[in-house]
Amino acid sequence: GNLFDEFSNLINSAIIKINITPWAHSLIINGLVAGVGVIVSFLPQVVLLSLSINFLENIGYLSRVAYMFDGFFKKLGLTGKSVLSILLGYGCTASALITTRGLDNIQVRKRTALVLPFASCNAKLPIFLLIASVFFSKHKVLIIFGLYVFSIIIGVFVSYISCKIKPQKSETFFMEIPPIRVQSFSSIIKNAISSTKDFIKRVGTTLILCSIIVWVLSNIDFSFHYVSSSQESIIYHISKFISPIFAPIGLNNWGIVSALVIGLSAKEMVVSCLAITNGVVGNLNMLSASLANPASAISLSPASSISFLIFVLLYSPCLSAISVMAKEISKKFAAFVFVFQIAIAYGFSLIFYLLSNLAIENKWIELFIVIILIAIMFALMLKYLKKKSCNNCKGKCNARICYQKRQ
Repeated sequence: GNLFDEFSNLINSAIIKINITPWAHSLIINGLVAGVGVIVSFLPQVVLLSLSINFLENIGYLSRVAYMFDGFFKKLGLTGKSVLSILLGYGCTASALITTRGLDNIQVRKRTALVLPFASCNAKLPIFLLIASVFFSKHKVLIIFGLYVFSIIIGVFVSYISCKIKPQKSETFFMEIPPIRVQSFSSIIKNAISSTKDFIKRVGTTLILCSIIVWVLSNIDFSFHYVSSSQESIIYHISKFISPIFAPIGLNNWGIVSALVIGLSAKEMVVSCLAITNGVVGNLNMLSASLANPASAISLSPASSISFLIFVLLYSPCLSAISVMAKEISKKFAAFVFVFQIAIAYGFSLIFYLLSNLAIENKWIELFIVIILIAIMFALMLKYLKKKSCNNCKGKCNARICYQKRQ
């Protein structure tokens, strides 16, 4: 990171000497170079993940992990081979989606891709740390751990519901279990380099393009003139227009909405967008203080901060991941996942925001009633899916057996 900052400063100094127009200077530094910086920030974890996965795969361990988890994953409509993709999803969703091509069954492949965004990628962790440190400093570790656990629960539930809605024929799990062996380090390095090149080719170009688009939206007005103030930009007007939609979940602020919109290009940009809007770039302590200050352009309350964390946790992965999904599966499926993730995020953010407000106001009776109603809703939904009447099954429907009978 420091090395790239020095490289960025050198480019900045060289551009100043050329004496180009301010908009071109900003486009190169804040658009193009910033986009390259995002890719560079990805590379260490991608290389490390590639090395680790190639090492585990070459010694024959991953096939054993897939076999161990196959029984549980089959109940969710997945397979043991999905474990690898889901584990990679905690590093980078885009690179994890590429590994789904190893799944032969198209339905399992789609379901794995549907669940993958619930494996919270590394890019979301700085956002969690920032917000949790401001509003829940004494319990920030517990809050962040709870977010990861909650995302796993939602992912399992979504996969289970998807399996019940669209059951598939049960397949026998075949996988060669190779003996534990030690491969040469050079072959592991070569495979890791190949995986990294594939990542840069598929994801890098999309990220750079998204960075340039974000710069245009943040620095150009609707007359296509360069503006010095963010409150004259296209992103400001778009965020101002759609911010009332976020009012029910406590995020009715153009700055928060713009951060979420820009976060669609890359989650790493959310924190920097918050800092730029509050005018505290480069100072994390000042940013933390500004988010808790009602006088700031972007400020959060304890209830709205929980809503913000839940929304960031569950809403759509970055556009690079969506583009990979479109290439690997289909554009229609990628569009569905994009809308589905935002709907899921909005729904749970609304629930948690209402619950948080009731808890803060000490309305424990109302809070208890809301929790009971939510529990009843989930119980009825599961009961309906499990006991759906069916002529083939003569009453209680067993989705997998029923599917086999229809065949």
